[in-house]
Amino acid sequence: MRGVFGQISQVGYVVRDSRASMDDWLRREVGPWFYIERVDMDYFRDCAADSDAHISIARACSGELQIELIQPRDGRPSPYREFFEAESSGPHHVAHWSMPTAGAL
Repeated sequence: MRGVFGQISQVGYVVRDSRASMDDWLRREVGPWFYIERVDMDYFRDCAADSDAHISIARACSGELQIELIQPRDGRPSPYREFFEAESSGPHHVAHWSMPTAGAL
């Protein structure tokens, strides 16, 4: 998919169970997964307040698209926790990789 920013490179999902979600994606032939059990959000701010939220992250590629699974691990403020509190489901975000243009270096 291409747009004004170029090709979408990543789709991020907030999940309730990282391991179950990785297994589900593996059944769809997406993997292997790179998994980080504990990511501490140093210097993270949510709604203008400091937050040291703890999350787990898993990443795998499906062709050129990276799939990211994010699991909040505590009740500290974060956009991922807010996603659950709003009872949302589905993708949380999309990302584009920044690439310098010729002559920009």
